[in-house]
Amino acid sequence: RAIALIDRHLKILCRELGWSNDFARLDAIPGFGPLSSYALLLAFRSGRFVHHDPFVAYLGLDVRAKDSGKHIGKRKLTKHGDGEYRRLLYCAAMAAARSQRYFKARYQALTQRGLAKTTALVAIARQLARLAFHLLNKQIDFDPARLNVPCSAT
Repeated sequence: RAIALIDRHLKILCRELGWSNDFARLDAIPGFGPLSSYALLLAFRSGRFVHHDPFVAYLGLDVRAKDSGKHIGKRKLTKHGDGEYRRLLYCAAMAAARSQRYFKARYQALTQRGLAKTTALVAIARQLARLAFHLLNKQIDFDPARLNVPCSAT
């Protein structure tokens, strides 16, 4: 009952703020549920992001390189920002990789390329964050047909 009450309050607050259309855009993305949609909408509204790179960095999903001279070090997530955003996006990536054809093919291509399962899911989570930014920034609805392009392993 408490969860239903919180969901009801979030829905009312979203409607009062005029974010209902943006919430619907995010909720249509494969793997996203109400909680991840609310969280990413709040993250997007928390700053003035002009490009998806600062948005991904705000979520802590940007990659830091440890290079020096000829040495090419590991690439690691910076993990700046709230860890809850990363957790929600990772869970959304797991759900999308299981259910949606494009993300399943992308996950398989990444794992066949030699990436660990966790790394492949983080790559999909980054892609979901960029997709969410694009939908909110351009004010367009999610179109699953546009995902059915040939999958590259980049």
